[in-house]
Amino acid sequence: MAGGWIKVSAYLGKLRLQAFRNYSDSLVSFEPGLSVLLGRNGQGKSNVLEAVCYLALLRSFRTHTIGVLRQWGEDNFVVEGEIGSTDADPLAIHRLAVSYGERRTLRLDGNLVDRASEFINQFQCVPLVPEDIDLVRGPARERRRFLDILCTQTRPAYLGHLQCFHLAIRSRNAILRASDTYPEHALAAYDELVVSHGTALEVVRGELVDELNRELAAVGERLFVDGAGKMVAKYSSFWEGEPAATQVEGEFREALAKSRIRDTRERRTCVGPHLANVNIHLAGRPLARYGSEGECRMSAIALRLASLGVIRGVSTPERAVVLLVDDVFGELDSQRRRALFECVAEADQALITATELPEELPRDDLRMYHVKSGSIESV
Repeated sequence: MAGGWIKVSAYLGKLRLQAFRNYSDSLVSFEPGLSVLLGRNGQGKSNVLEAVCYLALLRSFRTHTIGVLRQWGEDNFVVEGEIGSTDADPLAIHRLAVSYGERRTLRLDGNLVDRASEFINQFQCVPLVPEDIDLVRGPARERRRFLDILCTQTRPAYLGHLQCFHLAIRSRNAILRASDTYPEHALAAYDELVVSHGTALEVVRGELVDELNRELAAVGERLFVDGAGKMVAKYSSFWEGEPAATQVEGEFREALAKSRIRDTRERRTCVGPHLANVNIHLAGRPLARYGSEGECRMSAIALRLASLGVIRGVSTPERAVVLLVDDVFGELDSQRRRALFECVAEADQALITATELPEELPRDDLRMYHVKSGSIESV
């Protein structure tokens, strides 16, 4: 999986949590390679990974309600991180901080940052969590969100188009809901914005799904050790064929025009990237309908590891990439766990949670931490 990767020198070195979930004030230092957070259920292991993910993406992998991340009774939480380097260069160290109370405050190296787009992706992270099974058999919005985050991590301009597209869709839908109060040209003006930014999204998504499938081919061979077949992600939207901008734009414009009567009747925009889907197939079968529990879980793991490969394929040595593995191996048999951990061990830095140390986990340069009641200690 990592054959063509450049070795990364940066890593998440320090993490401080204040009033975050069950952590009142904790500081932990990490190193490159594998780190395992051990502890009984309910002690706060997953909360550490959630904080790392939030620091990287300003998103939690467990909830969309950020206020619940605050410790009960507290007015705000703080997550701070330090990106270290294996190079002897003090300028390679960067500090990130997020505080969330009545409003969110972002700092990079001590300086206030106004825009989230300037803060996210200072380091990359890929979460691998039990809820990922929804990427295979859950609603289409989960797969769109997965794809949008991956596009944002690998294509810096994508987030701007995504924000502008959703703003244009909301405005267009508002006009459709009150069409009698708007002139005809009002809808046409937003049609142009929807097509312009929507085309940019579709082109990047099409390219990225191709990259994802190349990684899935390699990852799938290693994870599906019983020869279950080839795993493929199929993007489904209003266009077909190669993701060429001129072709996608023309098809989108035509699809939007054909949908005008339906849009007016339903008072919403009924065609576009906000309704696209990614169907996951294994050996030609759509897993959402025909996959077993085990196949869906392994395919979700494969999707995340493939996304790690896509990110690492475009990363520079100065950009830390952290894999977060939150107890996803409990329901896997020993052979599948071994295949998973062999892939995980190739990551430049991986944080793994477990109630006990898995025997299949490689022991070379392994670091362990004990988590109990919101405190972390190096073992």
